Amino acid sequence: MKIAICSDKNSVKLKNVLKEYIKELGHNVKDYSDNNSLEDYLNQIVNVSKKAAQKEFDRVIFIDAVGGKSFIISSKVKGMVTACVSDEHSAKMTRDHNGSLGIAIGSDLVGEVLAKNLVKIFIEKNFSAGRHMVRIDMLNKMA
Repeated sequence: MKIAICSDKNSVKLKNVLKEYIKELGHNVKDYSDNNSLEDYLNQIVNVSKKAAQKEFDRVIFIDAVGGKSFIISSKVKGMVTACVSDEHSAKMTRDHNGSLGIAIGSDLVGEVLAKNLVKIFIEKNFSAGRHMVRIDMLNKMA
């Protein structure tokens, strides 16, 4: 599976932990972090989200202080569904019911062990589709 990862400059430590963990799980990971300025990070969120919506990646992991910046910006890209997650159930359900391509994790909110659990669950869970496609179609019309 191809995974993209992107963090702001304050979340580099957690990003590096997760990047190595994703590799340990047997997946390819590409780091899109620039870490120069907030504006660079915001542009990278848009860039990576567009690539994911075009199916260049199977999943995207965004990391910033609380996950909010990543979630809000990424969700504006047509075809991209991103969820801000801080618990295992949310990581599972956003993939299962929403077909989310991305998750946003807050490095100030979750520790390394929880972040690894979130990523593992999110990567391994499949989208159920079916009745949930109504919601996905609605989201895509709104973007």
